[in-house]
Amino acid sequence: MSEPMNLCFVKVFQSPFSDKTKNMGSVRSEVVLDLFPWLKVYRDGTIERTTRVEVVPPGLDPQTNVLSKDVVIAPETDVSAKTYRPNFVTG
Repeated sequence: MSEPMNLCFVKVFQSPFSDKTKNMGSVRSEVVLDLFPWLKVYRDGTIERTTRVEVVPPGLDPQTNVLSKDVVIAPETDVSAKTYRPNFVTG
């Protein structure tokens, strides 16, 4: 029997509704991709969410058997990530 693969997926995001991001507009460059109404991508690499996204609490999804966890990457800019991994049971 083969060993299960350890996989981890990460989704990184910064809240556009945070006070920590409101004054960043002067640093941003031109918009290179506008996916209205969801997000804008700027030439400097900044990605801005333009609509609120439902935040799902971390935990085990019993339908997919996937575990998720929230991780703060940079608290000063409100950047965080949600990690996902299969919930393999070895025994």
